[in-house]
Amino acid sequence: MRIVLLNRFFFPDHSATSQLVTDLAEFLSCAGHEVIAITSRQLYDAPAARLHEVETHRAISIRRVWTTRFGRGGLPGRALDYLSFYLSATVELCRQVRSGCVVVAMTDPPLLSVPAIAVARVKGALFFNWLQDIFPEVAEQLELLRPRSLGPVLRALRDWTVRHADVNVVIGEPMAARFRHSSRTQPVVIPNWALEERAEEGAITPDTRPGHGLRTDWGLDGKLVVGYSGNMGRAHRLHELIDAAADMHDETEVRFLLIGDGAQRNSLIARTRALGLENVIFRPYQARESLRESLSVPDVHIVSLDGRLEGLIVPSKFVGVLAMGRPVLWIGAPDGEIGTLVRSSGCGISVAPGDVSGLISQLRELVADYKCGGERIKRMSSRAHMLWQERFTRRNALQMWSSMIASCGRRNE
Repeated sequence: MRIVLLNRFFFPDHSATSQLVTDLAEFLSCAGHEVIAITSRQLYDAPAARLHEVETHRAISIRRVWTTRFGRGGLPGRALDYLSFYLSATVELCRQVRSGCVVVAMTDPPLLSVPAIAVARVKGALFFNWLQDIFPEVAEQLELLRPRSLGPVLRALRDWTVRHADVNVVIGEPMAARFRHSSRTQPVVIPNWALEERAEEGAITPDTRPGHGLRTDWGLDGKLVVGYSGNMGRAHRLHELIDAAADMHDETEVRFLLIGDGAQRNSLIARTRALGLENVIFRPYQARESLRESLSVPDVHIVSLDGRLEGLIVPSKFVGVLAMGRPVLWIGAPDGEIGTLVRSSGCGISVAPGDVSGLISQLRELVADYKCGGERIKRMSSRAHMLWQERFTRRNALQMWSSMIASCGRRNE
């Protein structure tokens, strides 16, 4: 079967959606499908990059279309990048899509499903809507949608694609609940998998050693490391972490490690410097080949989400933390999807957004446990890895995708 995958970023880009869609493309290609990826010529953190227009990666045909190159620095420029990708990708879709094939569209840029489903219907193809978040509600909650009067129009377009898609794939149960009555078929929940897990490496086993190369290189040996790794975007609660670090600056046993980039990074660095904090360390994004090593540096991982976005986004880093066998310190709605999983599984602890005193109290308890041998941390680590094995492995997710595509293909014959 010919399968056309559509996302603004693809291999060799390191952003989360790029790695997820690349993993799916490689899996489907190995299963014997003809896979075509339509993407941009940019990299997530390098809009000026000029990747090859046509390339083959593991038998996947990559078609990179022209776009403007303003990047993520400002919303008007980003909007133009989106618009130019919509137009160029639609033209390439018309070239690549044929009757009986499958079109899979992700949500970068938002509402990419609109041109994708239009082309799929004209060409007689199946359309799979792969929702990583719920737009425009996310933009509305973060007060990024201008003008706000666009909200109902964009929502109507989104609902139209959900209603007419052959399959809607969502990454969490609350997201599925939002569309259960507006979709002609039941939304399929396939959680995102850990980006650190690769087929050729087999199953991940938790690294229980207190130190390794990066800990030594970054001056973290003998410390309780509280870490955050990934996108430091507007959706995440990270300033509480700086507040906690300021309160605990005299506690020599603990360090705060923030790895990644995003809209909040510069302000977090500026605040850290203004407070003169030496217990907070920033590092850039790590290459995918190094993710397993960098994610095993922290003893406890922060996973966070602005409470306004509960049910609209599922932080993908949560699964990566579980896969590495590390406890989760969840800053988000305690009764939300992740908060409920953390509590029921015992894989970590929860703190409500904005509760800095609660965060500090929990961290002090972890420091005390660390000084006494870390038995509580070890128990949470074990439960985190068990939860990953039970619910979130890459193998199970990709097999669900394969079965779903095969089933739809048989129905379409």
